[in-house]
Amino acid sequence: MFLRLAPLCVLSFVLGGPAVAGLISNGLISRYEFEGTLTDSVGQADGTAIGSPNFSSSPVSAQSLQVSRGNFAQVTNGFVPGLSSFSISTWFRVDDFQADFPLRAPIFTMQGGDFEHGLTAQVHNPAFGDPTLTAFLRGARSGPSFTAASNTSVLGEWNHLSVVVDRQGELLSLYLNGMLQEEVGITGLGSLDPDQPFLFGTYDFTTARNGHGRFITGDTRLDEFLIYDRALTASEVSTLSGTVPEPTSLASFAGLCLVTVFTRRRKKRVRSGGTQKLGQ
Repeated sequence: MFLRLAPLCVLSFVLGGPAVAGLISNGLISRYEFEGTLTDSVGQADGTAIGSPNFSSSPVSAQSLQVSRGNFAQVTNGFVPGLSSFSISTWFRVDDFQADFPLRAPIFTMQGGDFEHGLTAQVHNPAFGDPTLTAFLRGARSGPSFTAASNTSVLGEWNHLSVVVDRQGELLSLYLNGMLQEEVGITGLGSLDPDQPFLFGTYDFTTARNGHGRFITGDTRLDEFLIYDRALTASEVSTLSGTVPEPTSLASFAGLCLVTVFTRRRKKRVRSGGTQKLGQ
């Protein structure tokens, strides 16, 4: 562990910043680490809290964003892809559905109205017989819609999601834990011009109806939420799903270096004293 991290620590201080492992920076326009804040650590599209969303522990990093009914986060001036390719990648966990709307729990929503001018990814309740995970894409309401789906079980555990909209290849691709689940053609998709806030873990029906409220939110947690202004390749998606980036905070990385060095030295002292090794 020490031998692998030591060069990164040295490089970090030489260059004046942390060596970021596993983070693909090409085309990355927003990164939400959710380490107790809704800050965009790459761009300037910081999120704002609606209600009282929480930050809870995460196996991905120290903390994750936890949303629930009436408590979520949004970006007021969100990304507008227009006719360009883009990708969204995040770790997520859904444990339950909203009581008055048990059909599905949103992971994220980009929209310009009710099911138009955007993209939404949602976990579906298997009790209703739908695919367990979908990505729904549509331009204007008068235009065609496209859905990529997966039947892999995702409830109650952490998973990695990537959704890629490739304008050149005219494809919508849904990846789960680095594996392609479905790829559908998007010929005829018009410009995507969302004019409503980008929502984390929530969908906006624009009005309350059919016995449920305007906003739908499950018991959902999100971590390392990334937005790219280009189409990620399958190899890049695999990389993002298989590694956890280091935090952008130099202080956090410096702390990791110091802890690593201290642990290494302590192990040496314990071994030289002939006592039980750490971890045994």
